[in-house]
Amino acid sequence: LVGTSTARSNIFNVFSPHFQIEGGAVAGSDFMTVTRNQNDIYGPHMILAKSRGTGNTIVSSGDLVGTYSWVANDGSHFIQCARMEAFIDGTPGTDDMPGRLVFSTSASGSSSPTERLRIDSLGNVGIGTTSPINYTNYVTLALSDSSGSVIDWMKGSTLQGSIYNAGDNFYFEAKSSVPMLFATNGAERMRIDSSGRLLVGTTSARN
Repeated sequence: LVGTSTARSNIFNVFSPHFQIEGGAVAGSDFMTVTRNQNDIYGPHMILAKSRGTGNTIVSSGDLVGTYSWVANDGSHFIQCARMEAFIDGTPGTDDMPGRLVFSTSASGSSSPTERLRIDSLGNVGIGTTSPINYTNYVTLALSDSSGSVIDWMKGSTLQGSIYNAGDNFYFEAKSSVPMLFATNGAERMRIDSSGRLLVGTTSARN
């Protein structure tokens, strides 16, 4: 115990920490820094390690290797608002340790985080899905929700365009009065202007 003489045993009603730092801002306990002062390319390195037993006992696919949790007090106890976890993501072996990262946040009205994003051992990224499709020799970005998914492109705070699906339809949409351009090799080849006119080989419609 550092900065307190009372051990906590109610961290989101599950854990009793073995190492605890606590205090007010004056004591500086709300900050923790790790600094490397060395004339090389390396920075600080923090390691969370997992074994299935003492010595070198191999882990299994699906094992949780380590967790970072962010918790806050609701007036009666601490509950999680966000979490980041690392899992074994396949069958491990000698010099072979496939892993995935899972990022979770708690929704309003919830007391436990829900997975929002994962990066699997092949580099595929899933947002709203735990199973981004794996295509051989390709990396996938998968978005999924029961109602549909949206990717927005912004210019500052102004929405410029979206790609999204809703129901059985799939949309490419330019917002407000901006045209939708199609280009190859750095040059515009075709556009759909804000009036819905298709222009090929020209950027302005004839009246």
